[in-house]
This record gives sequence, C-alpha cells and structure tokens, in this order.
Amino acid sequence: MKFLVLLLGIIFGIENGTNNFNLRNNERALISIIAENEAEFALANCYCRIGNDVGSRVNEYPNSLKDFGHIASYGGIIVTNSMEEDCGRKCAIKAADWLNLLSNDELCNYVKKQGSQRILAYAKVGGRKWNVRGSGKSASCCGNGGAYYCPSGWEYDSNPKKCKG
Repeated sequence: MKFLVLLLGIIFGIENGTNNFNLRNNERALISIIAENEAEFALANCYCRIGNDVGSRVNEYPNSLKDFGHIASYGGIIVTNSMEEDCGRKCAIKAADWLNLLSNDELCNYVKKQGSQRILAYAKVGGRKWNVRGSGKSASCCGNGGAYYCPSGWEYDSNPKKCKG
C-alpha cells in the first residue's frame, strides 16, 4: 500500500508532507477506485483460477487460462486455515466442472502449446499465496504416441513436426 501511495504521489506531483493536493475530480475518482480495489483484495475473499502447473504454492499467478475471479467471501481481513480449505474445495469443484466440459482438443485450443500439458486449479484467500487445489486435467497436445494430431482450428506443420494455431 505504501508503494501505491508513493506511486500516486509521483503521478500527481504530490509532495511528501504537504496537504496541498489540488486534485481534479477524475484524479480523485481514480484514487478512490484504486483504494477500493486494494481494500477488496485484502479482505478474506476467495479467488480461483485455472492454468498451467507452475508449482504447488506461488505468490503471483497472472497468466491463467481461466479466471473465475471472486467466488466466496468470509468477512473481515483475518484469514484462517479453515477459510483456505473451504476456498480450495469450492475452487476445485468449479475447476473440475469447467475442465470436464472440455475435450482434450478443446483444452489444447486454450493452452495453445505443444506437448504434455498439466492444467491445475489455483485458489487463494485474501493476500495469501496461490495454492494448487484439485487434480486438474492433463492432455497431450499435438502429439499422441508419436502420431501427430492437432486440436480443432490448428494446422499440422510437417517441418518441423508441430501444430500451428
């Protein structure tokens, strides 16, 4: 939060230690939106995303394939292990429902990468780390036992052997 205040000070030319803000209405609105978003993120809210396996516990997870966003609220700012477990269960169910609707070809169309892919659900509560939740789904994209195939909407390129999306 200190970084955010410093950044806003630089952007709007606010000198440290003065109360002379002289902000226009649009600048006040921007600051208000940023403050509301920061406060919302710090609350004990449950977030859920699906994406490539990047480890069992990560600080940031920006490049998900599917972001379910905010899926549950627990109130307050104190996060407990039981909240994390409940959030993880809800995320795993939501992710499994979504992944089970996709064929391997459809999953490969989302991933747009060649080779073996392991897609997992990641959940977090408040400012805690993203944790793997549920078993996810695996698919071999563009390769099946040495015989190449491509997901729907992709083309086979024989030199080198790969799929083009």
